[in-house]
Amino acid sequence: MNDIFPASGPISSSEGVPQPDGTRFTVEGTPRAPYSEDLVDLLQVHCNMKRQ
Repeated sequence: MNDIFPASGPISSSEGVPQPDGTRFTVEGTPRAPYSEDLVDLLQVHCNMKRQ
């Protein structure tokens, strides 16, 4: 695993957690690239509705 993700200290919560496919997920679970901005907006709206 160290060959795939070289040790560079703890990962900050804002940077996200590296996933096997190369994407990064923040602590809240919001996907970043390669997802489109529209999909991210839909997920954020969905999460906001669930909170209410």
